[in-house]
Amino acid sequence: MVSFKLSNKTASPSIKLLVDDPIVVNPGEAITLVCVTTGGEPTPTLTWVRSIGNLPEKTVLNGGTLTIPAITSDDAGTYSCIANNNVGNPAKKSTNIIVRDLVVVLLSQRIYSTLDIVPNYSTEWFNQYATSPTEH
Repeated sequence: MVSFKLSNKTASPSIKLLVDDPIVVNPGEAITLVCVTTGGEPTPTLTWVRSIGNLPEKTVLNGGTLTIPAITSDDAGTYSCIANNNVGNPAKKSTNIIVRDLVVVLLSQRIYSTLDIVPNYSTEWFNQYATSPTEH
């Protein structure tokens, strides 16, 4: 004997991000964002979006997992996972990615005489490609 059970049960989607907010990374690092469904009937589909513009071209998507290899400052911003199953409103969770900037500025004070009221300042800028500091 074969029996079938029909159900009209539906439920709006719910999701959870398995990442911190914000996420602070160094340039060149790989970053992985993970989004999982925690509810919804039928099972929701997961998509990733970026608040400003498209996802970076180098982005790898695999289900609810988004990976950005060799992140740059251009990749910084707010990323959102959206779950939709056409029941109720889509669920959305977001996280911010902050990419550290590698700038080193040294500021030194030089006083040329005791009569100077306003000291002179010099700024030395170091660049990863420079062999010596440039004074401005």
